[in-house]
Amino acid sequence: MMATKARRTTKKRVPEKPLTRLLRSFIEARQLFQHFQSGRMRARGPDMELTGEAAKRLEQLEWIAGRLYRIQAAQRRLYLRGPRRPSSHPRWAKHQHLAGKEVELLTEAFYYFAWRFRQILKQDLKGAFSNFSPAGIRVVRNQLIEHPTTALASNFLYGADAQEGPRIKPFGTPNGGTRDRGLYVNAQEMLDALIPRLRRQLEGGA
Repeated sequence: MMATKARRTTKKRVPEKPLTRLLRSFIEARQLFQHFQSGRMRARGPDMELTGEAAKRLEQLEWIAGRLYRIQAAQRRLYLRGPRRPSSHPRWAKHQHLAGKEVELLTEAFYYFAWRFRQILKQDLKGAFSNFSPAGIRVVRNQLIEHPTTALASNFLYGADAQEGPRIKPFGTPNGGTRDRGLYVNAQEMLDALIPRLRRQLEGGA
């Protein structure tokens, strides 16, 4: 009787979706920042109120990311169930239109809040944050929203065609080639720079 060798099967690891990782990173960053804020409050330093505002801005950014996730999920369900000709179903078309307006509003608000968060950390709290300046946030806020050097018609992209997150002014080539990589990408870059700095602060590093 021949012995048979058991075949070991390895389960392939499914890559984590960018938005899922982003939401997890926001939770970690918020928890770390709460510990950081508590330390500043115990020290009763002159930057207590600024630290409180920074915590508020971080929570706002997390809320926006979560809201965008819920809108995107709802839009996906509607798309799968919706009519093939949205123009023939006014209520469905109106819902899609309003969702797009909300996503655009939240996206622009995200960059303003993220910029304020960056300014508090970089200019006011300093220390480990003195060189905290995530490129994606800076580029979109400065070159595509606040101070564009060339005129470009307002345009916006989100949904199934923007897996990296809502994108501001993706059509055309403003400012010599400046591109928005997507909100999820830019936000993750910000958190990837923030989290290790918070850990160093909590460990007593500079």
